[in-house]
Amino acid sequence: MLQAAPEPSLPAMSAQQLLAAIQTAKVNGLSGTVVQTADLGLPSLPGLT
Repeated sequence: MLQAAPEPSLPAMSAQQLLAAIQTAKVNGLSGTVVQTADLGLPSLPGLT
């Protein structure tokens, strides 16, 4: 069974302070995978792959 965790204690910041912190943040790198699927609702046609 999952239980909710208490909210993290974050310092109070204004929107301007948050934007300034984002601009000066150093990110070493990002990685991930993007998967996209689409179902157009078209019937399958026999003999086509």
